[in-house]
Amino acid sequence: MKRIVFIISFIFLSLSALAIAPRLEVETLFDGQYNKEKNVRITITRNHGELFRVIHVSGNSGIIKLIEDCVRKDLLRAEKSVEQEGDGGSSILMQFVNNGETIKIGLQKNGDSASLFIKGSEKAFK
Repeated sequence: MKRIVFIISFIFLSLSALAIAPRLEVETLFDGQYNKEKNVRITITRNHGELFRVIHVSGNSGIIKLIEDCVRKDLLRAEKSVEQEGDGGSSILMQFVNNGETIKIGLQKNGDSASLFIKGSEKAFK
């Protein structure tokens, strides 16, 4: 009997863990803390259940470094990723799956500017 209760409890906990939001580091960049920073432009678009967020930074190496650090932390957990360097710039694309939905994240860096996007259905972020 204890074994059955243990198995049922384990299944319940496993299913609960699957429903937990992915808690991506890059999402912290969109909490409003950079909305008034000079040379930072943030765009958030919701359209038909899709969520698209972009942060573009130029001439602020501190924020660009923070963005890169967040991306590198998330890169360790990505299901798929591609990194590219050359011509004075670099880019990283990665993909996560949550709630059966795909989240795509991309960072492009050229000199003293960087752009980061996060795209996915709103269901993927729950």
